[in-house]
Amino acid sequence: MDSKLIRKLTAELRGEGHLVSDFVVRRLLREQGYSLRANVKTAEGGQPPD
Repeated sequence: MDSKLIRKLTAELRGEGHLVSDFVVRRLLREQGYSLRANVKTAEGGQPPD
């Protein structure tokens, strides 16, 4: 998950009346087993054959 998504989730939770921060949302997601790393783009063509 990237920071932009964390901020969006935090804003949505606050909009529903929850008192949370970006830090709390990150911690809760990590505790649930979500990876907080952004996706990495791969070069076109994928992996070369062995």
